[in-house]
Amino acid sequence: MASIITRTQLEILNNHIPTIFILYAQDVIRRSWNEVKGIWSLSKGKISAIELHTLASLAKGNICYANPYLAKHGKNLWFICPTCLRVFNVSMSNDDTYHCPICGTPLRSTPRYKEQERLLRFRVKDAVEIAPKVYAYAIEVVEGGKRRFLSLLKDEVLKSTLERQIKEAKRIIDKFKNEVNIALKIPSGVETERVRRKGYLTFDKLFSYRQLATYLVLAKEIVRINNDYVRRLLTLALSDSVRSCSLLAMFYQPYAKVNPAFIIKSYWLPKNPVELNPLAHVPGDMLKPYGRGNFISAVRKILRVQQWIKNIPISNKSSLRNKYLIYTKPS
Repeated sequence: MASIITRTQLEILNNHIPTIFILYAQDVIRRSWNEVKGIWSLSKGKISAIELHTLASLAKGNICYANPYLAKHGKNLWFICPTCLRVFNVSMSNDDTYHCPICGTPLRSTPRYKEQERLLRFRVKDAVEIAPKVYAYAIEVVEGGKRRFLSLLKDEVLKSTLERQIKEAKRIIDKFKNEVNIALKIPSGVETERVRRKGYLTFDKLFSYRQLATYLVLAKEIVRINNDYVRRLLTLALSDSVRSCSLLAMFYQPYAKVNPAFIIKSYWLPKNPVELNPLAHVPGDMLKPYGRGNFISAVRKILRVQQWIKNIPISNKSSLRNKYLIYTKPS
C-alpha cells in the first residue's frame, strides 16, 4: 500500500492527473452515497438533514464523561447542559459566563472542567453505542445549509433513529465479511502499543460502525474502476481521509472541526472521539463537502495539489521531485 501511495504521489508531482478523474470521483461518491445515505440522514416530514459530526465518549464502566461545550458557530456557542441534558446555543459573552436557559446551570467555553460535577456525565444506557465501548451523546446535523446540534440523551426518537442506522450499518458490514478480511490485525510496535493495551487489536475497531460500512462501500466502488491511475488516486484520497474519519480523530470546539489523527506519531484513541461522516456533502454538489477532512475533502485536495503543481516554474518542478525522491527512496 505504501509503495502504491508513493508512486501515485510522484505521478501527481509529474503534473499528470487525467481530466476524467473528476468524473470518476463524482460517480464513486454518487454510487456510494446512494448505498449509505440511509445511515447518515435524518428525515421527518419535509425536513431532511445530513448527519455531520457525532460526538462521543469512551465508557468508564457504565458511565461516560464529556465537555458540555460543543462548538462555536460564528458568534454563537453550543452547549449540552450537564444538569438537564438539553442542547442550547447562546451568543458569545465577554466574561465567558453562560447559563442554561432551561435550568439555569452555569457554564463556560474555556477548559476549566477539572471538577467532576462540571463535566457532562451520562449513563451508557442513555446514549447510543456507535462502536465497541464508544457512546454518542450529541449529533451535529446540516439542514438547509444550517448547522445545529441535537441531544441524544433527551430525544428518544433521535436515539431510536441512530440505533436503526447502526443496525443497517452492521448489515452492510456483514455483507462484506465473506469477501474481504475486515478484521486485519494491528501490528505490535511503539506507535500502536497504546491502542493495543486498550484492547483494540484489529483495524476495524478504530472506526465506528457507520464509518466502516461507508469505507467498505467506497472501496468496492473504487476497485471497480478500470483506469489504474484513477483508481490509485481515489485510493490515495480514501487513505488520506481516514485521519479524520476514524475514532482516532477529535473534535475541536472553537472551529467546530475535526482534529485529524496522527498529530502525535501514535495510534491513540482520545477520551472523546468524533464520528465524521466520510461522504457529507452539499445536496446537489457531490464535490462540495461538509466538515473537514472527509473523503470528498481529500479528492478536492488532490485537485488543489494539481493546480499548485501547474503554477510552479518548470525549473523548480525537477528540484521538487528530486527532494521528494530523497525522502521516499527505499533504504
